[in-house]
Amino acid sequence: MASKADQECVFFPPKAFQSESHDSSIYSMALTTSYLVTASRDQTIRVWSLETQRLAYPPLKAHVQSVLCVLADESLDIIFSGSVDGRIIIWRLSTGEIVRIIEIAHSESVLCMAISSSHLVTGSKDKSVKIWDLVQITIPNSKEEVYSDSSVATLNGHTAAVNGVAISESSIVTGSGDRTIRIWDIETQKCVRTIPGHEKGIAALGLSPDGSKIVSGSSDETLRIFDIQTGDELSCLMGHSNLVRSLCIVVGDGLFGMKYLISGGYDESVVVWTPIIGVANKWEIVKKFKVSKDLAMIDENPGTVARVFKVLCDGKRVFCANQGNFAISWPLP
Repeated sequence: MASKADQECVFFPPKAFQSESHDSSIYSMALTTSYLVTASRDQTIRVWSLETQRLAYPPLKAHVQSVLCVLADESLDIIFSGSVDGRIIIWRLSTGEIVRIIEIAHSESVLCMAISSSHLVTGSKDKSVKIWDLVQITIPNSKEEVYSDSSVATLNGHTAAVNGVAISESSIVTGSGDRTIRIWDIETQKCVRTIPGHEKGIAALGLSPDGSKIVSGSSDETLRIFDIQTGDELSCLMGHSNLVRSLCIVVGDGLFGMKYLISGGYDESVVVWTPIIGVANKWEIVKKFKVSKDLAMIDENPGTVARVFKVLCDGKRVFCANQGNFAISWPLP
């Protein structure tokens, strides 16, 4: 981004180019070194240049219902998207071309995704988790674009929608509206631990950089940190006044390799947390962004509700997908 943008709130797209904006709420985002990728209720995916905050190329259109989750990997030159239509679509990041469409990837909405060096993992409203071979699903086939379910395995056990997934080289961690976190062994596809840690459904999930801790956000308005081996709750972070919909972890010197935690919620706020030095497992708020206030600078509809659906961070800036038509970014404190 330009140096001026490094010091202020910026929008994707800038107000002068608002004709490029989504036509409805932005449900998800992905971040690479060059691009911000957004997914929307308007059924499109848009790829933005981080340098100009403008579209890299025209919107991607192939889903037939709201796009709920998106991932991007610049080294693979791939975008993954999941939708209410139950499809997973794989796109070429550099061009926007479709690599593959997986029809009926899930029997209901695809809600969340995570990738490792070898697998894509997806969670769904149908209560299941699926594991996909990354190499297999990213090989294009010029003769046949549409593929049926070719997943490696299906993990069943949750009794409500799977809203969050995270993956390491050995484990998959899932969080559900049934209030539980489940830890699965990738090799055996067996659930090795269930953590009943929240008072209401789980909406967001992450793993500490060292893989030893789980971070979760919930409808009970809290963020919590659990030990992956024992299931013990280590911290409970209270700073939101509504559902915590998204979280991301900023790697660095800090507790378990976490320099910051960033959370976004239905209270229209994005909260930046940092460990309290010298106090075990305690966190403090260092910044709170009020999304509706900043969105009012560019949105011509005063009073627009601005629930936060996704937060990301590249170590320098915080990015937010929300109920408005514009993604927002602020400098990390």
